[in-house]
Amino acid sequence: MSFGDPTVDTAKRQLILSFDDVAERNPNYQGGYVISFDVFMPQDTFAAHLNISGFTNPAFPALRRAPGRPMSVGGMVYAGAWGSFGAWNGVEETGTTAGRFTVYVKATSSMSSMWTSTGFSKQTGWVPLTAGAGATGNFGLIGTNNSDVAGFNGTAVVGPITGCSGLSDSQVDALYTAKKQY
Repeated sequence: MSFGDPTVDTAKRQLILSFDDVAERNPNYQGGYVISFDVFMPQDTFAAHLNISGFTNPAFPALRRAPGRPMSVGGMVYAGAWGSFGAWNGVEETGTTAGRFTVYVKATSSMSSMWTSTGFSKQTGWVPLTAGAGATGNFGLIGTNNSDVAGFNGTAVVGPITGCSGLSDSQVDALYTAKKQY
């Protein structure tokens, strides 16, 4: 945990993320990695995004539920506006409040992609990670704090988070092509 008040239910292997929470993995992943996790957003007032430290992308993969709307996928950064991340550009899935997500990170070429196998079944495509010196492995999840979602005070239940690290770019690419999940 690194900021706010995220909580962990160790018995269920779940992270409870709320508005303005920052939860980062420690120790860092080494090399490229592929990780999968489930997300459930019971309230329709929440947004969260991934963060990969060492990079200043205009957006990272993000999920949100706006009032009266199902879950949608797009992109955002901490204190930034809702937008897109690769092919994720606000696509909604009717009736969806949960999904299974997989993130793929190529450390050497600094590329990231994300895929959901529930509801949306959509890959983002490879998106460059900018202003970084290679993926540091510090993967995080952030309950977003920004003007677009100022009244978003719900929570998300995340987990378990599983996967593998220490991968070469070609190994990550093969897992992405196969839509491998953990």
